Amino acid sequence: MNLYEKLTKIQNEAKVSKDLYNDFGKYNYRSAETIFEMVKPLCEKYGVTLSVTDDISYKGDRYYVIAFATIVDHADPDSKITVSASAREAETKKGMDDAQVTGACSSYARKYALGGLFCLDDNKDPDTNEHAEQLEKAQAKEDKEVKKLQEKAFSLAVNLGYKDDAEAYHKMSSKENANYFKVTPNELKAFVHAMEKKINEKQEK
Repeated sequence: MNLYEKLTKIQNEAKVSKDLYNDFGKYNYRSAETIFEMVKPLCEKYGVTLSVTDDISYKGDRYYVIAFATIVDHADPDSKITVSASAREAETKKGMDDAQVTGACSSYARKYALGGLFCLDDNKDPDTNEHAEQLEKAQAKEDKEVKKLQEKAFSLAVNLGYKDDAEAYHKMSSKENANYFKVTPNELKAFVHAMEKKINEKQEK
């Protein structure tokens, strides 16, 4: 096989899942390290060497890290394929010094260079419109579930002594309970379950 045939084999066999989760952005993602771990055995299997290097480019008033992912054929060292990707350095990033900002930018660029070289796909990446739409739909679904649970909680609150839903709403949205409207569906479910338990105990008495 020539290098292109070998790369095609690797692309077809490479299965690199997005095994990491971003709690803030609520999305799964993969890292350059995950890709390295998965493709190294395939590179050895098909007799190619993978290398990744960085370069710095200054455009306008910003610095860009350009990553180059290259595979070289063991049988023909002059035969190589390179894919590049770039990422712009942030001016500042909370909790990071300048070297760490560059390192994070390098990791991002390397991940996309590797993704391009090995044609990695599966889920949408966090910087695509499709991913933004996925997040919007997921958030809308969660908001709907939360609203339904809140309405149930208001109704249960009436059974626990509030005069009506309006008073329950007022009590639950008061300053001391402000976080009630920031909880997750699972936390709300636990809250509703606790209220139902109190009602059952009250009825048993």
